[in-house]
Amino acid sequence: MPSRRVSQLNRRHSSRRWRGTILVLLAIATSMAVPVLLGGATVFRRLGSVPPWVLGGAPALMLLAWLLNAFRVKLLVSANGFHLSLGRAWLISAGGDFGAALGPGMVTGIASYVFLIVRTGIDSAIATALFTLEKLLDLLIFSATLTASAILIALTVRGEHPWRLVAIGFALCAVFLVGIVIGLVYYRRLLRIAAWAMTRIHIGFRRRRRFLRWGFDFRRGMIQVLTMPKLRLALLLTLAGGYWAARFTILPLVALGLNVPVPWSYLIAVQVLALFAGQVSVLPGGTLSVEAVFALLLLPWVDRHTLGLMLLLWRGGVFYFTLTAGGLAFLAATKRQTQPGHSE
Repeated sequence: MPSRRVSQLNRRHSSRRWRGTILVLLAIATSMAVPVLLGGATVFRRLGSVPPWVLGGAPALMLLAWLLNAFRVKLLVSANGFHLSLGRAWLISAGGDFGAALGPGMVTGIASYVFLIVRTGIDSAIATALFTLEKLLDLLIFSATLTASAILIALTVRGEHPWRLVAIGFALCAVFLVGIVIGLVYYRRLLRIAAWAMTRIHIGFRRRRRFLRWGFDFRRGMIQVLTMPKLRLALLLTLAGGYWAARFTILPLVALGLNVPVPWSYLIAVQVLALFAGQVSVLPGGTLSVEAVFALLLLPWVDRHTLGLMLLLWRGGVFYFTLTAGGLAFLAATKRQTQPGHSE
């Protein structure tokens, strides 16, 4: 009987893995089909005319972004009394982005990040707290980026401005920020509500107690970072800004290589809004919703053929490269395990 149950669990696990693989392949095929619909079947042949510094620059910027984020991960972990080498932090950074690319980033991103951090010996509550703080920093960067982009667009772009879309981006940032702040301020009340709900659905006392302990550990991990010296907090914010600056430079780099006269401030705002749009897609990498927002915002500026090539190059840097290089980093990170508080 036990062997039969193990066999059933293995079959279920294998079936889920195959479904996940098929979903990723479907997302890649769909993502590549959109540039063809925009630019025609010649869009892949036109890749040969793209300057080499564009083809190599996009992956290089992603590698730089992961390096900057690795310093941020290392700094966040050290605030809770743990040591992490820069190499391991880089694997977590790239592997975490790979996990986020496998589905809606707020779901698979959390799971992969926490999984990789836990494998270093850090408690899951602290790992989740670190992920939450990363998202808090990211939202602050997004808000500042949208503000700067809106000002520059107003000063440099003539004609109708995409104020509605920028306002939507601000609203999404505000919702996430307010949600995190409410969770930190009213954490005791939220834990009581969660414990009451768990009682109502007949979850055992031990599991409820374990959940409450997890909740307090989570908040303690948050406080450990938030009470860091101001200089280190400023360094965290700077590293977060550097990470997103490297990622947001990819589309302007592509536009420069294709001689597309779109203001950089507008291109950066497009990427922020496409990133938010990707969160509502159930397909890996935010497929379809990202492409839809990208095309909607840039069609007034660029002809369809060039837009298809721009989309292919941009997605190649931020999505396809993440699935390959980030996937390798994820595999490497899962094969290595260290003890808490020890260097590697």
